Amino acid sequence: MKNYLLSIYLLGILYMSCVDKNQNITLIHDFYGGKVSDTTNIYLETFKIGKPAIPLLIEYIDGDNKRIVGFPNPYSSTIGAFDIPNYEGIIAAYAIELILAKDSLSGNKITYEGTTQINPFKIYSYCVIARVENGVETQKELTLDDMKIIKNTYRTWWNKNKDKSIEELRNEWKQGKFILSNSGYKWV
Repeated sequence: MKNYLLSIYLLGILYMSCVDKNQNITLIHDFYGGKVSDTTNIYLETFKIGKPAIPLLIEYIDGDNKRIVGFPNPYSSTIGAFDIPNYEGIIAAYAIELILAKDSLSGNKITYEGTTQINPFKIYSYCVIARVENGVETQKELTLDDMKIIKNTYRTWWNKNKDKSIEELRNEWKQGKFILSNSGYKWV
């Protein structure tokens, strides 16, 4: 009887974890389908899913929907020169970066004129992708062709690394082995 009850309990846990992951994956589809607009939930849900979310997120990188993406400068209310509409596929690429950076996130506090901002999801200054020309990032709007190149860069990286454990991938990220290195694009 104990083994029977234990089996039912374990099956219940397995079922709930599968339902939870399916709901998280549905949220990702809904976000890129325009049904959900809150990027914070996307970041939280991809954290929960972890490595299995990466190939799904890669597929959304070259979508043609645009919006303002990125985080504001902690010392102002804008994202400065990068305050231009950009492809929301950058959000998918950023979610991948967050999965890889998860062990490195510290929730840095930034204090300015008596206020404190905590952003545990901020791993780059503005969290947008810029094209690199002559070794310097530009402040020009990316094109859909740029997004296709970026998607291919992430897909190529994934195909080479998908058999590694998440711990190995995160360790490489910590060591500065970033996906966009030497690609003509850069996180800023």
